[in-house]
Amino acid sequence: MRVARPVTITVLLLLVSCGDSTGPETFPGTYVLQAVDGEPLPYLVAQAGSDKLEVTAGLLRIESDNTFTFSLTFLLTDDGNTEEATDDESGTWAVTGSVIALTSDDGTSRTGTKSGNVIIVANAGVPWVFEK
Repeated sequence: MRVARPVTITVLLLLVSCGDSTGPETFPGTYVLQAVDGEPLPYLVAQAGSDKLEVTAGLLRIESDNTFTFSLTFLLTDDGNTEEATDDESGTWAVTGSVIALTSDDGTSRTGTKSGNVIIVANAGVPWVFEK
C-alpha cells in the first residue's frame, strides 16, 4: 500500500467546533492532540495488510499575535519499514464573539469555537480533540 505523503493539514483541519462565549484572550495557548474519533493516540488513519499510517502526535499553537501553527506527527509503516514524518501549517486567526476563524498561509479558511481548554477539530465528521 502506498499512502500519499505528506498528508496535508488542509485535509485534516476542516472545522474547529464546540462552544464557549469567551473573548479572544482565552484562545492563545498550546493545545495537544489527545484523541481522534474517541480513540487515544496513536490513531490508525489507514491500513492495508501490515502497511499503515498512524497519527502519533499533534499540536495546535494559537499565539497572542494572531498567528497559529498546526503540526501533526505521523508514523508510516510500508513493507515492514517504519518512517516518521511531520506536516505543519501556519497562518493567522481572528475572533468574533466566540467564533475563531483560522486562515492558513495558503488561503485555506476554517471557522469554529472552543469550550474551556478544549478545541475539537473535525475531519470528515471525525473529531480530533486538542486540550490546553
